Amino acid sequence: MDASLARLREQCVRLHVDRDTLPTGTLPELGGRAKRIDHFRLRNGKRFDLPVNGVFEIENGKIQRFSDYFNLPSFEGPSGLKL
Repeated sequence: MDASLARLREQCVRLHVDRDTLPTGTLPELGGRAKRIDHFRLRNGKRFDLPVNGVFEIENGKIQRFSDYFNLPSFEGPSGLKL
């Protein structure tokens, strides 16, 4: 991340857990979505919010994969940074 980023704060809006349907004889694994808003403050004082959706998979009681999804122009425009 660029040095112009002064602070990032996350606010969890909603957490949803799914129980997947698996073949007979297996234990169901859990997965879900974490909907949140990341609040950015740049070094120049500018602030902006970025809605983010996280998707996660749980195996054996531990998170095995977590992926974040967001609208790239919604970040690049207000921040002035190109990812």
